[in-house]
Amino acid sequence: MNNLQKQIESLNEQLTSLLPREIQDAFQNTITELLSNHSKKNVIPLAATFPDFNLLTSSGETIHLSDIHTEEKLIIAFFRGSWCPYCNLELQALESVYTTIRSKKAVLIAVSPQLTPFNDQLTEQHQLSYPLLTDKNNALAQQLGITFELPDFVRPYYKQLGINLEDFNDDTRYILPIPAIFVIDQNNVICYSHIDPNYMNRVEMETLIAQL
Repeated sequence: MNNLQKQIESLNEQLTSLLPREIQDAFQNTITELLSNHSKKNVIPLAATFPDFNLLTSSGETIHLSDIHTEEKLIIAFFRGSWCPYCNLELQALESVYTTIRSKKAVLIAVSPQLTPFNDQLTEQHQLSYPLLTDKNNALAQQLGITFELPDFVRPYYKQLGINLEDFNDDTRYILPIPAIFVIDQNNVICYSHIDPNYMNRVEMETLIAQL
């Protein structure tokens, strides 16, 4: 299995050499602010029942929890969008263990607020075997307590880098999900979760597989 943390460390080194210091500082300040302000008490806890949802497929159909949860366990990975290089690494890492996930009678989906055409592009780019679904207006992520509003001070830097969230998400509120992974059992009970306001931190695939 690929070591996701090593890939992230390499990405950090690349971004340090490519991005102006003011942008790096703004991104770090965003993480610091989120770590300080995000309340864990609002996050759905372990052993809670995962709520039903209305997510959009690439064809624009609405899909529910019961439509997807057809095996012993379901992995739901929330990512920020195709514009996030850390999310791209995680999605590729999930693809690298997809065969193992299926062999353990589990289903995998990934969810973001971005519009379906961006999900389609990402699926094709990384040749993903699992579906990318749209959580319109972050409705499910908000219900789970894993959303935050991007601070005003960092928004111009996103746009400077060509990341216009209004276009990606068709939403002017600049709300994003905190990257998170949930594993739920046959009774829709959450048996594992990894939620970290620092988007540079992602679960290692070995750890995730061990939960199945």
